[in-house]
Amino acid sequence: MASIRLRGPHGRKAESPHAPTPEGRLVSPPDHEVRLHFKVLKPLPGQLAPGFTPAEMLEAMRKVYRPNGIDVALAQPVQTLDCPLHSILHVGGCALHHATAEQEELFAHRDNVPVDEICVYFLYGLVLSCFAGCASCASANGFPYGRPAAVVTADATVWTLGHECGHVLGLSHVGQPTNRIMLGTTSRITNPAVLDPTEVTRIKGSHFAKPVVAPLADGGQDPPGPAMESAAVALDMDAAEALPSKVGRDDGLADDIRTELDRDDGVDYERLARELGPSAVHSLRTVLLESRPRIAAGAASLSGMIEGGRGLPVVDEAAGNDDSLVRSAAAATAVRLPVDPATRIVERLLKDDNIAVRGHALRSAARIGTPRLRARIGVIAARDPSPDIRELAARLLRESPESAA
Repeated sequence: MASIRLRGPHGRKAESPHAPTPEGRLVSPPDHEVRLHFKVLKPLPGQLAPGFTPAEMLEAMRKVYRPNGIDVALAQPVQTLDCPLHSILHVGGCALHHATAEQEELFAHRDNVPVDEICVYFLYGLVLSCFAGCASCASANGFPYGRPAAVVTADATVWTLGHECGHVLGLSHVGQPTNRIMLGTTSRITNPAVLDPTEVTRIKGSHFAKPVVAPLADGGQDPPGPAMESAAVALDMDAAEALPSKVGRDDGLADDIRTELDRDDGVDYERLARELGPSAVHSLRTVLLESRPRIAAGAASLSGMIEGGRGLPVVDEAAGNDDSLVRSAAAATAVRLPVDPATRIVERLLKDDNIAVRGHALRSAARIGTPRLRARIGVIAARDPSPDIRELAARLLRESPESAA
């Protein structure tokens, strides 16, 4: 990940009390503040640089939030995490309050961040739902309001940070207009992105937006106002953003699939796989071979979900892809395939040079649970060069049932 160059006490230029926006509007001093803590996972060899740096995303988020009286402050210092196993993360359906075990492990890296401040983790990619970002308020001991967190990947747009933090702050997707920050596909947002008045009210009522205490003339401070309860949040897409009931089956099916996968979050992969069915396998292979890594990984994940294991050829091809995110998707989705080909794919990926790929293969091997794979996990627990992989393998052996499929 690129280093983040910050300016000012919170990483921003000093502003006048009534600073003009890029559009020339005057804005009053902010009355609420959202504090972010950036945690950048150390990139692994061969990983691509993100399209936008965290600093660029931060500036874009500020341009959306600050005209509405909501400041976005970046706490210092920006932390670099050495968590190679989590550089490619399984987030499930990416639902608030329902984190996966891997998300819980990553979100434990808060380092005493206050419970009402948001941690943002920048990493390489996500599987099996291959989103550009994900938001969570996962419950955990010692966190009365959960662990407010957002994940942003290397395939994010400049608006993804503001979008995912919007979910944490209580916002849901919108289908239109296209200048809204909560549009499900942020690559389609027309500049400048905005919040509407209802969204502003909801954010200011969130546990994670702090009222700004204005100084009094005598040097004292106003007492903070009463905290408002956050509105219930659902990550379900609005009707306008819902998946189509029937995907077109003409020669443009690969393009249709690409369009469905190219959302920041909120894609129902299980449903989309059912809608596509076995006849879409050829188009899924086209998407795998002709798309950038995140979309190709999504095609691999969908292929593993196609009924009857009919997507096996695509998953098998994904297992040999040059990109670690695509191979991770193959490793994670292999568990959905018939046992014999799944075992072959997983055994191949247990030898992968990339730690994240091996981690996903290990988890699938434990879920498949054949004696042959359990024996392989035992060898890895004793001999793998990575202590993280050895620890994961040993834990999976303790937790997984003794079974032969």
